[in-house]
Amino acid sequence: MIRKSELTPLESESPCEFAGRLADMSAGSKPAHKKQALGQFFTPPETARFMAKFYSLREDQKHIRILDPGTGSGLLSCALAEKIAKEKKSIRSIELICYEIDDEVISFTRLSLDHLKNWISNYGIKLEYELRCKDFVEDNRNVLQETSNLDGSQDEKLYDVIISNPPFFKLSKEDARHSLVSHLIAGQINIYSVFIFIASKMLKENGEMIFLIPRSFCAGNFFRQFREKLLSLIKFEHIHLLGSGAKIFKYASVLSETVMVHARRNSTKEKVSYKISTSFSEKNTGEADFRYSFLFDPKENIIPLPSCASEAELLEDVKSWKGSLKENNIQGNTGQVVLSKLSKDSLTDNSTERHTEKALVLGLNNSGLNTPKLCAPESYRGEFIEINERTWNFLVPNKNCILLRRYNTKHKDRRIAAVAFLRKSYEGNYIAFEKQVIFLSSSKGELSENETKELAALLNSEKIDQYLKIIYGDINVTPEELLNLPLPLKE
Repeated sequence: MIRKSELTPLESESPCEFAGRLADMSAGSKPAHKKQALGQFFTPPETARFMAKFYSLREDQKHIRILDPGTGSGLLSCALAEKIAKEKKSIRSIELICYEIDDEVISFTRLSLDHLKNWISNYGIKLEYELRCKDFVEDNRNVLQETSNLDGSQDEKLYDVIISNPPFFKLSKEDARHSLVSHLIAGQINIYSVFIFIASKMLKENGEMIFLIPRSFCAGNFFRQFREKLLSLIKFEHIHLLGSGAKIFKYASVLSETVMVHARRNSTKEKVSYKISTSFSEKNTGEADFRYSFLFDPKENIIPLPSCASEAELLEDVKSWKGSLKENNIQGNTGQVVLSKLSKDSLTDNSTERHTEKALVLGLNNSGLNTPKLCAPESYRGEFIEINERTWNFLVPNKNCILLRRYNTKHKDRRIAAVAFLRKSYEGNYIAFEKQVIFLSSSKGELSENETKELAALLNSEKIDQYLKIIYGDINVTPEELLNLPLPLKE
């Protein structure tokens, strides 16, 4: 039970501190499943203040219009307003627009914003806020339309700064909001990406946005069109790696890597590349232990995020390699066999008692190459599948190839594991692969035994593993992305 006295600001308690205390009260009393359904992860005060630092006031600016979508207890708005007030520049008034749909939080939001309004008046600044108890995406769905073009002629509708820790959760295809950005993002859509895309279109020219989001948008084919469209609207100036969300959010077990991004609205079409500065720290305060700048290449369409000097050097080294798997006529396919779905008649052993042609099924476990005997139901006791009309589509000719299994940080420290399979190790004409396996082979003839072993060794190397972590973080790499992996050219 929350006492009434706890809902009153303490003497000398700043708006940010009060909002943080209210957030603790709200999050601490709410069941985990309710917070998960809303994708709700309250920002710690120290992280909120760090985010606010990135906003740069103009010397002659007298009025500022701020948007805080997904406001929560109002902590980010309070941190930003505190920063503005303490810089003591020419600001005389602030218009703050906030969105919040959680009925259990809204009363806390009003308390913190009322305290902010009174507190900031002591600095000679008049703050007017509007708390919209609506879904931010639904209320601004028109902004997502291709024909929508908010520009300088509609300045009164645009914002000088948008600051947000948006909700994180995947939208189901039945959710009306899914269709709004399905043309931009392949596969499952996370709500945070919709928030940041809408925000990018609601900024004034040179307006700033500061978001706390997962790093998943930085690379991968799922977000390729999204990045291309987003980076035609804004210019990233700084990306700060905050590591695992579990180290940031007090009341949530967020495993995905989290970043703070600072960007400006920049509609200039001439610029095709620019510098993005990245920094890294394990501390919630976000003080930078490492900084790195690079030129974004629209053709590559990825945003690598090295976290230390040695990673930056490794990144530059691998990027200097001019070859790739695809350019070396390597093709990648995914296995088709799901052992649990095969009928008992299709599974067999390698005895010679039955006069049926058989194919070896290959898979990978944590220790490397294995056959189905290690993971098939015990009642089957088979290492092979019979070649018949039910299994024919699973089969490929027996030849030298590399088996790959992909991992993310939730399951294994490595991004990929590779094993060389040599044709001579099995006398049969056909082989097949389990579904979780990617197999690489030559699209023109066959890899030699040495080429197969060398390629597997390279893919298993520490350098390639680190490179994939820098580019993709904890996201699984797709077969297509693996084929574009840089490779050193042969002497």
